[in-house]
Amino acid sequence: MRRREDVIKIIFDTDLEKLIREKMGIENPKDSEYKCSVCNRRITFAEIGGIKFHGGKLKIICERCL
Repeated sequence: MRRREDVIKIIFDTDLEKLIREKMGIENPKDSEYKCSVCNRRITFAEIGGIKFHGGKLKIICERCL
């Protein structure tokens, strides 16, 4: 699978936490479950590999799909 230009690879957890709080309205991002927008697998905060902004929404991508 080719890596897309509009995918942001996450390096710092604090930046990701801030984005999730702002865009998704989740109070405690590290304790929540997310769904990968590519493979639809349920993942934890530690398994998030990248994010994508699509239509003004924040899409989560797991490490496997990067």
